Amino acid sequence: MPTPIQQRWVTRNLDQLVAPVVITGGSFLDHLAERINWYPRWVNAMRLGWLSRLLREPGRLWYRYSIELVHYFGLVARERLARGTGDRPPT
Repeated sequence: MPTPIQQRWVTRNLDQLVAPVVITGGSFLDHLAERINWYPRWVNAMRLGWLSRLLREPGRLWYRYSIELVHYFGLVARERLARGTGDRPPT
């Protein structure tokens, strides 16, 4: 299942799953099935896989790598401020 369909499925079915953690596969399964080429070595070395994907599929990924990412960081910041932990480990 592509993103965000897999996340929606997990959200809808979470109460029926007997698992402490749910990890979605994303495009990793496409890579394993060789439907998508692995990144060039230099892309992996520079940790720019996300940029390579964005350049390959801008119409599909621009929103995820811009708006959704900013929203995600906002949620993380709000949670950290609410807990008052910042970068300190929990006590």
